[in-house]
Amino acid sequence: MARRNLYLRFSLFLAPLIITIFVQEVSIQWIAAGLARLPFSVQSLAAFGLAWAISSFLTGPLVQTKQMSLVLVERRQSFWVVVLATLMLSGLIMVVQAGAALTASGHEVLLRLHRVSSQVIEDVQRILALLLLYPLLKGLAHCLVGPLIRNHHTRYSSYAAVLGFAAAALAVLLALQMPSVQARPILLPVMALYASAVTELLVTGIGVWRHRRDIWHTRLHARSETRPLTYGRLLRFFWPLGTMVLVQEFTRPLINLVIARQDDGELWLAVLAVVYALGQWPYRWLNETRTMASAFQHLDPQGRAIRNFNALAGLVSLIISMTLFWTPLRHTILLDWIGLEPELASLCIAPLMIFAAYSPVVAVRSWMQGVTLVERRTLVVTPSVMARMAVIVVSVLLLPSFGFTGAVLGISTLLTGFIAEALTLVAILRGPQLLRAVRTGRLQDA
Repeated sequence: MARRNLYLRFSLFLAPLIITIFVQEVSIQWIAAGLARLPFSVQSLAAFGLAWAISSFLTGPLVQTKQMSLVLVERRQSFWVVVLATLMLSGLIMVVQAGAALTASGHEVLLRLHRVSSQVIEDVQRILALLLLYPLLKGLAHCLVGPLIRNHHTRYSSYAAVLGFAAAALAVLLALQMPSVQARPILLPVMALYASAVTELLVTGIGVWRHRRDIWHTRLHARSETRPLTYGRLLRFFWPLGTMVLVQEFTRPLINLVIARQDDGELWLAVLAVVYALGQWPYRWLNETRTMASAFQHLDPQGRAIRNFNALAGLVSLIISMTLFWTPLRHTILLDWIGLEPELASLCIAPLMIFAAYSPVVAVRSWMQGVTLVERRTLVVTPSVMARMAVIVVSVLLLPSFGFTGAVLGISTLLTGFIAEALTLVAILRGPQLLRAVRTGRLQDA
């Protein structure tokens, strides 16, 4: 009965975070659907796909400020240290993004790397230039939601996501009626992304203000620090997580670069822009299970219940993915809901079917990453992302010889990287325990 009640608490804790991820994915897909209904849709989708991949790569480390504040914010002093560090990191990212968007050398580098038309690259630069403040808004929103999650106020995450999507959806609907957007379709994603980011920041800010007493006096655990948080300790905790996200986010632009150099590169980039956003629906929420170990350490010190719950979540994700992408429902999603042309939709089917294999892999990876957070051993994630990058490079070179091309090549290559990352984490964190158990002849629960 106690275990059943614990699973219920896990579910209630995770539900708002799942809503958050789902709404975020719908938001990006809504933007893609809006672009598909504007003139020059293939070119606009290709430009948005490239710009979003670059933006995701640059702002990737900011996502980890949520994990940083989740684990390290235990009093008022540590809260402000984390906020100021987030502001500094956001400023650095804005400078790099400005260099890519506003300089001739940035145009030349993007053009040489992707080998798409100069017009597409110009659209990419315009999007990046108009989104210069986006890293600051998203960084602060991620930073503020961490302490709320630790104190089990996860509902603010879903509030922010739902209201952010509502703002983005309204922005898309309004933009479709504007002559300026009809003439320059790339303005649509800019308007929608800003509307969403500002709304999310406002909602999380209100949540932190309302529950500031809980945040200033967070429940301490066995691994809690009694010393004031310093920037040195913060950096030692954060840099492996930031490196992990940079490598993870770099893989998509790397794959896009390879796909863009193939025949019909712009068409395949348009397919990937749709597939990336849609294919993550069933499994991306599994990443949020990594927060459970830190939030429930006082109730499940050994982590066995969290591990079992994570496995169950992976199974649910797999069932959802199979239902969406291995049944005729995929045609309804692509043709009716998103509004793709039949030819473009047909190219999306095979890559989407491959996404079903991501669910069990992400479940294992998320469980292992949760262990690194609660044990504050973030350094061990570095070898795993190095393995991911190495396997992706090998796969992108070898898979074409087996007939993999276009979007199928891109999604399959990314899957091999996910598998390598998960297996490396298991080997580092659980390998020594399993070896000791085998040597003593008592293979026990790791």
